[in-house]
Amino acid sequence: MLAEPCADKERVRMHDVIRDLALWMASDCGRKKNKWLVQAGVGLTEAMDVKQKWIGAEGVERISLMQNEIEMLPQYLPHRTNLKVLMLQMNDNLRKIPPDLFQCMPSLTYLDLSYTALEKLPKEIGVLVQLQYLNLSGAPIKALPKELACLKELKYLLLNHIVCLRIPRGGISNLSKLRLLDLFGTNFEVWEVERSRGCGNEENAASLEELEELNSKVMSLTNLGITVHGVRTLQMLSSLDNIVTRYLDIPSTCSSASIRLTPSIVKAQLGSLKMLKSLQKLAIESDSFVVLEVDGEDRDHDMDWQLPDLEELPLGPLSIKGGKVEESIDLRFPSAAAASNDSCL
Repeated sequence: MLAEPCADKERVRMHDVIRDLALWMASDCGRKKNKWLVQAGVGLTEAMDVKQKWIGAEGVERISLMQNEIEMLPQYLPHRTNLKVLMLQMNDNLRKIPPDLFQCMPSLTYLDLSYTALEKLPKEIGVLVQLQYLNLSGAPIKALPKELACLKELKYLLLNHIVCLRIPRGGISNLSKLRLLDLFGTNFEVWEVERSRGCGNEENAASLEELEELNSKVMSLTNLGITVHGVRTLQMLSSLDNIVTRYLDIPSTCSSASIRLTPSIVKAQLGSLKMLKSLQKLAIESDSFVVLEVDGEDRDHDMDWQLPDLEELPLGPLSIKGGKVEESIDLRFPSAAAASNDSCL
C-alpha cells in the first residue's frame, strides 16, 4: 500500500493515499490549506497550463512542477511573495527561464532546475538574496552568471555532471555560507591549477584558486565534490582546512601521466592521507591510468588505506601492484557499502 510498481527500478511511486496524507501533514494537518501546489508528472507541456496553475496558487509557499514536459515558462507571472520552494527538475524540454520569473518570488529559498535542457541561467538569479539551495546538475548550462555571487545566503550549490561549465571569477569564492559545493563529474572551462586545460576562452574564468579563496571565507566546514585531472589538483585540495573533499572523480580524460595512489607517495605529495580518509565516493573511470600500489615499507600498515567514510566505489580497469606482481582488473560496484553487504569483497 505504501508504494506502487514503477518502471524505474531505482525509485518507487507513492500510493495516492500516502501522498495525500503527506500533503495534509505538511499543511499543518489541514490548517494551512493551499500552501502546496503539487503537479508533478501530470503531463504539463504548455506555458498557459503553467500560468493557470500559478494564478490559482495565491498564497502558496511550495510549488512542484517536476517531471513534466514543460518547454517554456510564461512571462509576467503574478507575484508570489510567500513562495519559498520551486521544483522544476526533470523537465527534459525546458530550455529557457524568463528573466522576470525570479523577480516575482523574492522570498525563494529552494530552487531545483536539475536535469532540464536549460542552457543559460538568467542574471536575474541575483535578486534571490534569500536563496539557500540551488541545483543545476545535469543541465547543459554553459556558464554561470557573475550575479551568482549575490546569493550570500546560499548553503547548497549542486553543479554535478555538467559537460563543460564556465564559472566566472568571484562566482563562488564569496559564498561564505556554503556547506556543500558539488562539482562531481563536471568538466570546467579553465578550472585547473595550471589553467592549461579547458574548452574555451580563459578570460575572466575561474581557476581552482577560487576554492582557495572560498576556503579562507567559509564560516563552517564545506563539503566538496570535484573532478580532478592530476596530482597538482589533489595537492591543492589536500591543503584546504575548511573545505572537505567528499566526492572525488578521476575521469577517463585524465592526463597521460599516471596518478599513483600509494601510501608513501600520497604522504609525500599530499602531506597526509587526511583528504582521502574523508571521501564518501571515489570514482575512477575506465580509461584513467591510476596505479594502486603497496610499497614494501607499507605492507604491514594496511590501516593507512582504510577509508572509513567511503560509501561508493565505482572502478574502471586498474593496475594493482604488489611487489613484482602486476595485474589489471575491471571492478564495478554500485557502492562500497552494497558490495560489503553482499559479501562481494
